[in-house]
Amino acid sequence: MLLTESLRTGKLVDVEFRAVRRRGGVALDASQGAPRYGPSGEIVRWYGTAEDINERRREIESWRQLTERNGNVSQATRKSRLLPS
Repeated sequence: MLLTESLRTGKLVDVEFRAVRRRGGVALDASQGAPRYGPSGEIVRWYGTAEDINERRREIESWRQLTERNGNVSQATRKSRLLPS
């Protein structure tokens, strides 16, 4: 598992996961973490962040759909210009 390996090796953590909210519902979160090393090189502490990325994912998906639609319209327009009248 990624987290177990990171805790053992000190490898940076960068994951996205679904989380169940206390008030219900499921959200997409992102988390990053990095170790702090002691004088002899051992991991003494972890520092990290967690972020709700639902809105970002919705925007990315909307943008993807929009560009896909526009790409299809653009492609159809180019093809129609190539067809004889």
